[in-house]
Amino acid sequence: MKNTLRPGLSGELDTHVGPGQTIALGGLSEATVFSTPSMISLMEYCARQLLEPHLEADEESVGVDVHIAHTSATPPGNKVTACATVLEVEKNVVLFEVVAEDDWGEIGRGRHRRAVIRTSKFAEKLAEQKKASGTIAISTEFKLLHCQRAGQMLTVSLNRPSKKNAMNQALTLELEQLLGVLNASPNETRVVVFRGSNENFSAGDDIGDIPEDAREAEELSLRRGALYQAITMSPQVFVAEIDGLCLGGALVLASACDFRISSQRASFGLPEVTLGWPPNYGMGIVLSLIGRAAGMELALTGRRLHARDAASLGLVNEVVPHTQLSEFAQQYATKMLQLPSEAIKEIKRLLAPGEVWSDQTATQAFMRCLKTDTAIENLRRFRPSS
Repeated sequence: MKNTLRPGLSGELDTHVGPGQTIALGGLSEATVFSTPSMISLMEYCARQLLEPHLEADEESVGVDVHIAHTSATPPGNKVTACATVLEVEKNVVLFEVVAEDDWGEIGRGRHRRAVIRTSKFAEKLAEQKKASGTIAISTEFKLLHCQRAGQMLTVSLNRPSKKNAMNQALTLELEQLLGVLNASPNETRVVVFRGSNENFSAGDDIGDIPEDAREAEELSLRRGALYQAITMSPQVFVAEIDGLCLGGALVLASACDFRISSQRASFGLPEVTLGWPPNYGMGIVLSLIGRAAGMELALTGRRLHARDAASLGLVNEVVPHTQLSEFAQQYATKMLQLPSEAIKEIKRLLAPGEVWSDQTATQAFMRCLKTDTAIENLRRFRPSS
């Protein structure tokens, strides 16, 4: 860490309360407010942004603890500003005071510690832990996921054909495990292609597999939401190869991917309302693609969209003939493998749903990438020779 960091330094970060950052108190839409977890996230990002310019090239900061008081509610659409101030710097640990305000005044305050780590040493430690624990072998251990590797590309097939690849608890667990393996070794796999077996992507959550116990059903719903949100934050590029049905939770999975390639015969929808309940997770991810108006229509009507209609909403990147679907998906994946990996990772971090964009954060990502061999070589190409 550079010696430029001093107690008293401060910085601000703004956000507007949007989808994925709220909670409906008592289930009432009229009582929807900025959630405490979202406030914690905003405070942490504010402190992280303040700290970034004072880090060396091989350093990153990680949260150690956060203690906040949520003092007032603020509704959707409001601008919220977090201000972080350095209180104390002790070796590699920095203590911040962070205050959040909206247009009417303070809505929360707290203290947050971040530790500065060497990313190379951290990666070495993770590799040692992985070796000691015997990480799941991608190609052999899964029963409901069929994985095929081609270099740094991994094609993953959802394999419950008799249930139209509906997501049950076992398949959810395997997807969680897969993501854990991918994140433990981010350089081994750069692109993941998700597809379904037997001419369907997935019919969504397996209704018959939803637990009868209310607490277990709630936990499963939250796990699935966290899983798909984690996909949007992962360093790999994810491509959804969509044929046949892509409904409910499967639509959320596809939306969490970075590219969606659809066959002409695919259909999309959020049928939960026809079953008697709302989409219960991941709508923030879907809305980040199609907006509130289209999301409201899909959720309220439960109607299905044809592939071309889904493309017109921005839900699908490309619609192709059924016979060319795999070819086009592989082309997208191959293109990603040809681009600089560090730039791809930074773009995913900056543009992930729910992330708070700031020019300062983007500039820091830009500066990190300028130190890579690819960037240095291209800078030399465009600079006039002396």
